[in-house]
Amino acid sequence: MLRAATLLYCSLAVLAVDVVDIYHRVSHPDLPQSKFQLRGQVTLDSLPPALVASASSASDLSAFTEALGTYSSDPRTLYQIALGSSFEQISSVRYCHLGPKSSESIVLRSSISAPTAYYALDYFVTPIPHDGSCPSPLSVPTIAFESTNVTIQTAHFPPLPELRGQPVQAAAAQQVGEDGSPKPVPEEKTFLQKYWLYIAAALVMLTFSPAPMPDEPGGARRPVAPSS
Repeated sequence: MLRAATLLYCSLAVLAVDVVDIYHRVSHPDLPQSKFQLRGQVTLDSLPPALVASASSASDLSAFTEALGTYSSDPRTLYQIALGSSFEQISSVRYCHLGPKSSESIVLRSSISAPTAYYALDYFVTPIPHDGSCPSPLSVPTIAFESTNVTIQTAHFPPLPELRGQPVQAAAAQQVGEDGSPKPVPEEKTFLQKYWLYIAAALVMLTFSPAPMPDEPGGARRPVAPSS
């Protein structure tokens, strides 16, 4: 457990930099696996963060389409981007959803303990068909992105549940007197102090309730006369 935590901390520390490298490639189960190429670098010193494309990113996209051929419109063909040179964190979209006027969004995720260390990423492109299917084959072999949006999301704890009633001590602690001094906090009542009236009423009802009819001597009950 300690070794795993140490390795995770070291991997996060490697990515805790002002520039994050983004790589890309295409993947299809029937084709040889291609290597990742540098897509660009996300500069974190600017607000908002921006993706600075590498010199070969545009030619890479053209080469992807040319190498895929008819596989470009295959829904199994994926366009993948990776975080850092380890290529362990990958996010994918269908390659057929890319076009000459696509917009992309890259979400970098960081932890609470290390807000500048990025452990995962998500990738989205628009527009895509409502049913997620692939459109007709690409008429223009060139793929370009009109805009690229980069955001950073830090993990956070879920909100605490809201109580219906405020505890007595917490409510009294917020009350102050006319002179500004806090009022004494009343002691929490016990179960008997809260419900003694109901308990007393139940005891009175049990005490004055009519007793059941006693049985005859010998333990025999009087037979009931049949109805006519």
